[in-house]
Amino acid sequence: MSAHRKDISGRRFGRVVANFSTGKNAKGELLWNCTCNCGRTFVTRGSALRTGQCTSCGCARYDFGFHGGTNTPEYQVCRGMWGRCYNANAECYRNYGGRGIRCCEGFRSFAHFLCVLGRRPTAKHTLERINNEGHYSCSECPECLRLCWPRNVRWATRKEQMRNTRKTTFVTVDGVMRPLAEWSDLTGVPRNTAKYRLKQGVHPFKPINARES
Repeated sequence: MSAHRKDISGRRFGRVVANFSTGKNAKGELLWNCTCNCGRTFVTRGSALRTGQCTSCGCARYDFGFHGGTNTPEYQVCRGMWGRCYNANAECYRNYGGRGIRCCEGFRSFAHFLCVLGRRPTAKHTLERINNEGHYSCSECPECLRLCWPRNVRWATRKEQMRNTRKTTFVTVDGVMRPLAEWSDLTGVPRNTAKYRLKQGVHPFKPINARES
């Protein structure tokens, strides 16, 4: 068997374990589905694993470890998320962990958290769950894939956060879920018009005929 076709299933390469082959790329190199220690799954070339070019999903560049990462704003946000879900002494625990909200497997790793969300766009952005009834989920880790959890977090401004409460009406347009008020701003459809259309059983942000407008 040639080197590029060598079976490496189950082998570990740094933070990565090769799971199974997914076929070949245009150059004929064997591609492998892999799982990183942070919980992220991805596909890469077998040769990149064997030669040490690939030793993580990319999270290694964000895993500050002993290099000051715990002093970053993003780490403090991540730590606050953990506390709300798992620290019964935390001020907000009753509204999070106390009512069953938890972090998916991937988000129990700061490296994975940062890989998924990236840096805060500005100091005014804070962490938000898109659906307040859902968990802190990334949609990419084994647990999210197994339970079909969507990505339920984003960096949001105070204005965006204020729109999103347990009473918020969510609308999905082209597979993207946002609060009705946010879609209203993006599409130019007045909120009252959108709410009326919803009550009539008509999608609030898709073209409707003149009689329904």
